[in-house]
Amino acid sequence: MVRKVAARYPTAIDPAKVGRYPALTKSGGGYVWDEVLEYRVWCHPERGAPDHHDGDDYFLAFATYPRALAFARRTRGAEAPLVLVRQRQSIDEPTPGVYVHVKKVRITEWRVEWLSQSRRTPGMLRAFFAPDVPPIADVVPGFNVRPWHGVMAPAGTPPAIIAKLSEEIQAFLRTPEAEEKLRGAGVVRVGSSAKDFAQAMTDDFELYKKVVKDAGIKAE
Repeated sequence: MVRKVAARYPTAIDPAKVGRYPALTKSGGGYVWDEVLEYRVWCHPERGAPDHHDGDDYFLAFATYPRALAFARRTRGAEAPLVLVRQRQSIDEPTPGVYVHVKKVRITEWRVEWLSQSRRTPGMLRAFFAPDVPPIADVVPGFNVRPWHGVMAPAGTPPAIIAKLSEEIQAFLRTPEAEEKLRGAGVVRVGSSAKDFAQAMTDDFELYKKVVKDAGIKAE
């Protein structure tokens, strides 16, 4: 368990500098990270946190996520931990769907859950932008492979319950919090109806059935 936590929430790269970084930084954005600088727990006296700065909000910095989380849980008026990361390169999205490769170093506060999927690796951004590589559909006619995530219910669930679940899930996916979290993970929200989702699965089934047949793939 300790190894899993350390892998998901790395210790600050330089513990001696924890607490010495600027309080005012960027917030979110960039899509990728290079180094964890510290974990921060923001405290709000108006919500019951101890008042150390004449009513102003403040944060405490930690080198590890478990210590930050433990402090946040036992302190009234404290937020869940955030992580301060350094981005040596990053991705800017000035308008939806338009991406810019940023090579200037920046530090920014992130939600800790974003650490698990977006650490920058060699060649990652070059592969993402790939300006000289044509779309695969231009090289392989008819190519159309789309990863997706969906929510399913047991067979026989009443249509009224399916409709209500679909309505609530779509409403949640449209909230700013969900949009920000999905974008941070590189996921594009669709929020289709149950009928559209069922059709998408049927289309994928037909697509891969042909792939299996043409390739002569056999079950083992």
